[in-house]
Amino acid sequence: MKSQRRSIRHETVLNYLSALTEAFLISRVPRYDIRGRALLATDEKHYLGDHGIVHALFGYSDQRLPGVLENIVWLELRRRGYDVTVGKVGPAEVDFVARRQEDTIYVQVATTVAMSAETRRREYAPLEAIADNHPKYVLTLDPLAGDRTGGIRHLPIPDFLLSDTY
Repeated sequence: MKSQRRSIRHETVLNYLSALTEAFLISRVPRYDIRGRALLATDEKHYLGDHGIVHALFGYSDQRLPGVLENIVWLELRRRGYDVTVGKVGPAEVDFVARRQEDTIYVQVATTVAMSAETRRREYAPLEAIADNHPKYVLTLDPLAGDRTGGIRHLPIPDFLLSDTY
């Protein structure tokens, strides 16, 4: 709305988000403070129940690919029965903290980390800051993914999605 120079009240945006959530078009995903082990009351994210909605409304754009990949991974984690939150470790964000019964996994999603050392650091750093021994994943479209650095598995997104276990 700001880019179109339109003003809108905060309450109006919240009402629209609430209506879209009630219609099952989007889902609200709360933030979770990993160190403090508590849900945070603000800064939740929203994911689409069907990422095809974006393509139908706006067409395809490479600019949206990172968000679409993140949405696909979120949908798959939910489909597999995980309770998914967005993690917070200090100032950094972990894309997903997924819990199912006694299992917890941490997931970062990126288009690629092979092109830039800075991107690789940005994706790995939040996972490295987590002091527990639960599985940690960086998922990308990199064709040569498959390494394990410091206990963090770097996998191609299709392999992760098709895997029987995490």
